[in-house]
Amino acid sequence: MTMSKKFVAYHEAGHAVTAIALRLPFEYVTIVPDENRHGHVQFRKVRPTITRGQAVVEAMAFMGGQVATAALLHKSERPEEDFTTGERIDLGFAVMTLESFWSGPERLKRVMRTTNKTVKLFNNSKIRKMTEVLAEALLVKQTMSFSEAVTLLYDQGEEASQ
Repeated sequence: MTMSKKFVAYHEAGHAVTAIALRLPFEYVTIVPDENRHGHVQFRKVRPTITRGQAVVEAMAFMGGQVATAALLHKSERPEEDFTTGERIDLGFAVMTLESFWSGPERLKRVMRTTNKTVKLFNNSKIRKMTEVLAEALLVKQTMSFSEAVTLLYDQGEEASQ
């Protein structure tokens, strides 16, 4: 399925802004497609052990793309299908990250709580604005490092406060 560049940019910006807001560094964010993806955030290599709190943060970062596009794009700007393949994969990674610590009904509760926390994050107008700024920058630059994204968002915040 062909995705619009705008959809991909907002989706990937959602992952990246969630990671930045939760202090989860990544290598880069890109909307340059490869053989398997329309774009992606390259997170740093997985640590051999993580805490429950770190698992929730990582799961929120996986959910950030889907939540961002749902919150910021008009229905006409989204693909017709309810979940894209990439969104299904992202949700699968989020669930796998959480299942290391919770199982059975408690895992489902944790997935729901983590989803709600991610939605709440995007109810914040500053996070929404940061996502829009990063998505629009990705439409021009196509790939940005973690430090470039943080600098862009910090500079944007400084301009807004002046």
